[in-house]
Amino acid sequence: MKKAIQISLMIMLFVATGCSSSKKVVAVKKADPLVGNWAMVIKGTPQGDLPAKMIISKDESNSYTGVLSTTFGDLPLENFKIGNNKLSAGFAAQGLDFSLTGTFKGKDFEGAVSGMGEIFTANGKKE
Repeated sequence: MKKAIQISLMIMLFVATGCSSSKKVVAVKKADPLVGNWAMVIKGTPQGDLPAKMIISKDESNSYTGVLSTTFGDLPLENFKIGNNKLSAGFAAQGLDFSLTGTFKGKDFEGAVSGMGEIFTANGKKE
């Protein structure tokens, strides 16, 4: 009789642990929708409409970093800030200082590049 009770208890233990382990919750980390490549066009520059790619990533401290890849080369975005879907940054090209500002709306970016006393439209889409 004792043996039957022990076997019954062991079976119940295995069933109970089997049921509890089948309900594991797996946390899935959602990808940051702003991180990635953004195909852009900076319109109306002295060189005409300028295609560019804004590359947004996060560093080891989870802060945003960015590079603007243009025909002038890869331009690091300085003082790079993103908050409430708004971006602000500065960069230098051909010895001149520029600022980039804009707003993310889903997979669209609507912004402007300011410099040389001018403001140029800078819009793009996430690739």
